[in-house]
Amino acid sequence: MDDRTSRQHSTATQILYFHPDCLDAVRAEQKATTIRFRAPVETGLVSLVFELDDEVALPGVVTQVAATTVAQRSESDARADGFRDLAE
Repeated sequence: MDDRTSRQHSTATQILYFHPDCLDAVRAEQKATTIRFRAPVETGLVSLVFELDDEVALPGVVTQVAATTVAQRSESDARADGFRDLAE
């Protein structure tokens, strides 16, 4: 089992960095997933940081973490993460 999927709920606030283009979708609750490559994340409190001229940080919660391969990703996974399709 991948250790990222078996970790216990963390009490420390993690920081997740996002491209500024994601800010409006996160605020509108249209973006609720993110795919991370070699960036382990645990369930628990997070600070969602958007790197703009004036940095914006929003509170959030990671409720689930699943380790998968690129080959296991689907079109719906890609769209949920803000891409037009899996190829993008």
